[in-house]
Amino acid sequence: KDVKFEDIISKFDAVYLGIGNHDPRMTGTPGSNTKGMYHALNFLQDVSLGGKIDVGKNVVVIGGGFTANDASRTSLRLGAENVYIMYRRREIDRPGYPSMNAEEELEETVEEKVQYVWEVTPFEYVSENGHVVGVKYWQNEMVIEAKGRAKPVPKKEKVLYIEADTVIEATGQEPDFSFMGDNYLRKLRFTPHGTPITDDKGMTSIDGLFSGGDCTNATRDLISAVRDADRATVGILEHLNVMDQIADDKWLPILDRWKKFRLLPVAQSPDSIFIKQL
Repeated sequence: KDVKFEDIISKFDAVYLGIGNHDPRMTGTPGSNTKGMYHALNFLQDVSLGGKIDVGKNVVVIGGGFTANDASRTSLRLGAENVYIMYRRREIDRPGYPSMNAEEELEETVEEKVQYVWEVTPFEYVSENGHVVGVKYWQNEMVIEAKGRAKPVPKKEKVLYIEADTVIEATGQEPDFSFMGDNYLRKLRFTPHGTPITDDKGMTSIDGLFSGGDCTNATRDLISAVRDADRATVGILEHLNVMDQIADDKWLPILDRWKKFRLLPVAQSPDSIFIKQL
């Protein structure tokens, strides 16, 4: 049965939130509530579960990150002939850049004939008979701010248009805290990005409520989520005032398990061996 959050937090002395980051973040662009419109998370999930989506001939993906690349390449596999990725910033401003993963994703996407449209702002999704048929957008001018990052400023004097049978927004995702109820949501302090503010031990503004992983560090990776849990473990033990009650020998069984594994020496790279021979 469903359990209310207020029952959980009143029953336990400490609670850890690791609810992930699964809600699509929509742009709210006019015309988004029409057939042929998707968020990339729902789109990719439907396809992975065997759903049959008719994307038509022309697909426009809004966004510039890894999810946008996934949605664009998936659209090609569903039969699209022309796929465009529209991003409001420059190529060097895209999420994940500079990194090897970001470069590889870009190269592979371009190799599959996905076309990038850089420095643009879509402002309306055009529909006919209840189905999307195109995207109106502005070209952006990149203005360098005081902090050094380029800010996209739309040049609204000229309206541009691109045809689309399907539009996919790959515009981020966010955690859903609605299960907490208004009473606790009012007590929970958030960052400007909509994630809970935590101290160095992972505790939120609600006493005894800890948080970590994607719902707190949405821009981080798996290792960061593991670190959050490790940090919160110490924080919870300290919050319960039981840290000094845990003897060192309580941790030894965990260490002993590793002794059963055969440890291999670290392999040398061929380059380092070649250099030594020279």
